[in-house]
Amino acid sequence: STKLATTSTGIDVTGSGKFSGTTPILRLTETDTTDLNTRLAHGGGFFYISTENDAESSNTPRIRLDHSTGDIIFYDDGGTSEDLVWDASESRLGIGDTSPAAPLDVKGTAETYTIYTRDTDNVCNQSSYGVFINKDISGSDTCTEDRTHSALRIDTDSSATGGDTNDEHRIYGIYNSLNSTGDSDAQYAAYNYVKAEPSSGTVSNVKGTYNYAIGDPDSGASVTNVYGVQSGAYAQGAGDITTIYGSNSWVNIDSDYTGS
Repeated sequence: STKLATTSTGIDVTGSGKFSGTTPILRLTETDTTDLNTRLAHGGGFFYISTENDAESSNTPRIRLDHSTGDIIFYDDGGTSEDLVWDASESRLGIGDTSPAAPLDVKGTAETYTIYTRDTDNVCNQSSYGVFINKDISGSDTCTEDRTHSALRIDTDSSATGGDTNDEHRIYGIYNSLNSTGDSDAQYAAYNYVKAEPSSGTVSNVKGTYNYAIGDPDSGASVTNVYGVQSGAYAQGAGDITTIYGSNSWVNIDSDYTGS
């Protein structure tokens, strides 16, 4: 039977096709655009998908597959920077980082947002989370020193010196902003819930919030204020406000508590 047939629009191939050579190339040339053609090439154990000009004299790499490792690289618009990398051996994805150190490793440089999530929630009768982190900790091995297990850790370092007391260089480890024009029953910029239920042993401390602030300037420099906690409450607008607290803390001992 015929495997290759010429038609009015091109060719028809029945079965499999094979391109052999040290650098086999397949070109897909579009006739109604300029310099926007696809070049598929294989060489050195790599498979490339590139954008090629009409003269077939230059091409811009878009994707590279390493057959020996399974790694996949996506290039930037200029075809020079490896902006997105899939590390197959470690099952890690790097965005802006060619050597991802975690299942998802995102690196930005002078970006307004390194990660930006947007959630449009227009359903009241269900719970919704913009970002949900579920970390489960188990195991019975013995700790040989203090260990930290965090669902979220933020490490912010700054050596910038461009600010002054009039145009401050403000640095926040966490910055929460909550604005509501609806009739929500309860609104929290931050809500902490900690519950210790040990079945054996001792939990030394349970803290809903723990703040640690240090002022440690070099000689000749200064730190004006250091606050472990600073709270501010403002009453604004024309409506009624029943109670306003700068800080509100309470302790409750349940009636079924039987400890000492």
